[in-house]
Amino acid sequence: MRKVISLAVIVLIALFFWRVIPPWMDYFDFQDEVREAARYSEGQTADEVKAHILKLAQESHVPLDADSVKILKEERLVHVSLAYTRNLEILPTYYYPYQFTIEVDTEISPIPPLKQR
Repeated sequence: MRKVISLAVIVLIALFFWRVIPPWMDYFDFQDEVREAARYSEGQTADEVKAHILKLAQESHVPLDADSVKILKEERLVHVSLAYTRNLEILPTYYYPYQFTIEVDTEISPIPPLKQR
């Protein structure tokens, strides 16, 4: 009986990681994409940067609402603040709504030139 309980606990832990790790990986990937979009936004307005971030969210299957994206652009600095909620499946049939937040403060850089072959 003890082995069955131990096995059940191991299976539940494995399921937890199987269900929770992918949304976190998506979050880190999307955070990098937002940082790059802000960094290389030279010549774009705040609304254009916002539209680009919303497009990236759609491509990455991130449930991002346009109202939750705040962008402040000053001379050579950009501040991006956004939040979205995903339901993380902690246990089978038990979901926890977790709010992911991204705060990016970066200096605008010119778009790097393509490498010549």
